[in-house]
Amino acid sequence: MQLIWENMQCCRQSQRDKPIRCKFKSFSSFPDLTILNLSSNALHGTIPAHIGTLTKLKIIDLSMNRFFNVLPLSLGNLTQLTTLYINENSISGTIPQEIGYLKNLIELELSSNFLTGSIPPSLGHLMKLTTFYLRRNNISGCIPQEIGKLKNLINLGTSFNLLTGPIPSTVGNLTKLTNLYINNNKFQVPSHEK
Repeated sequence: MQLIWENMQCCRQSQRDKPIRCKFKSFSSFPDLTILNLSSNALHGTIPAHIGTLTKLKIIDLSMNRFFNVLPLSLGNLTQLTTLYINENSISGTIPQEIGYLKNLIELELSSNFLTGSIPPSLGHLMKLTTFYLRRNNISGCIPQEIGKLKNLINLGTSFNLLTGPIPSTVGNLTKLTNLYINNNKFQVPSHEK
């Protein structure tokens, strides 16, 4: 099932110069929806706040489109969510603190957007998280100490951002970590280690 909402344009591969205006005003017709996969469709528009009414969603894949504007705070209502892919879009603004409400989240992929601000400390509430990718954004500030609470984390990628400060010592708590990509940032070595 393909769901498209109002003010979003859908471009057919064969007719990219003639976008089709698709209208979809509400998700209320699909209260039992568990998987929403709209990846690789050349869709553009904003992610509507009413996506947060689909509380049975377990998987959202909006990757490789042209979504823009900010992540809706209502994503925090989707507490059954295990997978959230919004990579390779044009999402801007900050990562909302409400991301910390997604306690069943296993995979979070936000790479290749225009996200700014810092990594919210509420990320530390996502105890089931195994994969967190935030590569190729404009994220600044320090990696929060709370990252060390993610004991199931296997993949962590924050490369190509503007992160600063020392890498928190709590990263040492991530004993299951197999892949760590933190290159191309502005990290500093603590003065006592120079």
